[in-house]
Amino acid sequence: MKRMIIIALALIGAAVGALVLWSSDPIDACLDHGGSWDYDRDVCDFEQNHPGPNG
Repeated sequence: MKRMIIIALALIGAAVGALVLWSSDPIDACLDHGGSWDYDRDVCDFEQNHPGPNG
């Protein structure tokens, strides 16, 4: 019984951790709101398109 509780808590913790990491991505949030991420300055730009991280 203890083992099942530990496994369930671990799975819940992993799910919550993944959700926090996924929802706090500033680049994804920028793109979702119509911006372009400036990788040189690490800011979201709504006026100009910027190349991706590889060029």
